[in-house]
Amino acid sequence: MHEVVTLQLGRRANYLCTHFWNAQESYHTFAPDPPSIVNHDIHFRQGISPDGTETFLPRTLIYDLKAGFGSLARVNGLGAVLDTVNTDALWNGSVKRLNTAPQYEPSPYARSLLNGAEPVLPTTSTTHYFADFASTYYHPRSLCPVLPPSPIFDRAANSNNQASSSASPTLTSRFSSFEAGADLFATRDAEVDVLDEDIRHWIEETDSLQAVQIFTSTDDAWSGFASKYVEKLRDELGKGCIWVWGIDTTADLAAFGSDHQASIAQHRERRTNVALAVTSFSEQASMFVPLALPKRLLSEVDLDRSSLWHTAGFLSAAVESVTMPTRLKEIEARSPTMLDWQDKLSSGGKRGIAALAFHPDFAIEEEGITVQKPDVHEDGEDDSLQALKINLSPDAGPSGSRTQTPPRNKTFARIETFRCSADGSRRAYLGEENLPSKSGLLLEK
Repeated sequence: MHEVVTLQLGRRANYLCTHFWNAQESYHTFAPDPPSIVNHDIHFRQGISPDGTETFLPRTLIYDLKAGFGSLARVNGLGAVLDTVNTDALWNGSVKRLNTAPQYEPSPYARSLLNGAEPVLPTTSTTHYFADFASTYYHPRSLCPVLPPSPIFDRAANSNNQASSSASPTLTSRFSSFEAGADLFATRDAEVDVLDEDIRHWIEETDSLQAVQIFTSTDDAWSGFASKYVEKLRDELGKGCIWVWGIDTTADLAAFGSDHQASIAQHRERRTNVALAVTSFSEQASMFVPLALPKRLLSEVDLDRSSLWHTAGFLSAAVESVTMPTRLKEIEARSPTMLDWQDKLSSGGKRGIAALAFHPDFAIEEEGITVQKPDVHEDGEDDSLQALKINLSPDAGPSGSRTQTPPRNKTFARIETFRCSADGSRRAYLGEENLPSKSGLLLEK
């Protein structure tokens, strides 16, 4: 069946994946409508809820800080409460529950779905958590809230104090460095054994695992968490297919809200996180695809950069479009798998970093689709990424560079996905590229 198991690590990844799951949910069809061309068994699993109801839920694991689940931290779509303790087995007397954590009420959109009413469309002001616009229910085992140790030992800050023999280790409550994320993974792995308790159940219930795909941010602590997770999975899966989609916002300070006033040291920390993450993923993952919003977008794109709901939705549209062939039913020929794409893009396993571009507005004619062909240079090499209007790879050029012409990238292999419908179309491109030698895998800007 070629199933895919998804891991969502951190707030930005959960926003992006919520858009992805909402899209998959929209492809479900019911009689008398014609069957969907999407094979839902690839990303969804059948099951039975506690009350005996048949369920069809995403095959995913959602990691976030406990406060990041919003209303899902109290109750999920199946009515199962997280962190519930069977007090009857521990105490025969009366129990008074003291809630010390903040209580999050469902958003108007989520509440309308729970009540079976007409959906109240979400807005930027009502999407404070990914649960606020999720239209999909999740299995209780999918929700993996984590609690960072407090205080966190900040290795980066402590290294600056090594010159002073009297300096004490630096303790901080910030959860922002690669090392903090790596330490958090080590703590969780020691407590619950991530492979056995979290993901093994999902992998073993598949008939034929196609791939494990991981969504994570690369410029915060979740980069370290994801790096250690991928290392653990690589030891477990051997040569199995592992894709990592890494969200980089270092060039888009608006995504951090008031954080645009951050110090130079904090900005360097984000860049260091990216460098460490890219180095790790390029070595351990089968394919690593960095994702970033370009500094400038088409005038036709109405996007609020300060809204994670908006920015994650834009990135999700590209990811969801370009991977669509891997979950289509076998109509005329065998549908490609992520392993097939890995072999094509990596040129026999020698390259493991791909670039993603998005072309949302090409023309449609009555007889079919008209596509503008990429520009071809005199040396015969097509500049595929520049030909497409929206490049979603982080800028590989140095920040503040006086070079007027951006460096040319050689395309070794590429995969194009075309989508069209009666009311519009989207085109996404996934191609492996050799980054300029000055920046290499560090993605220096």
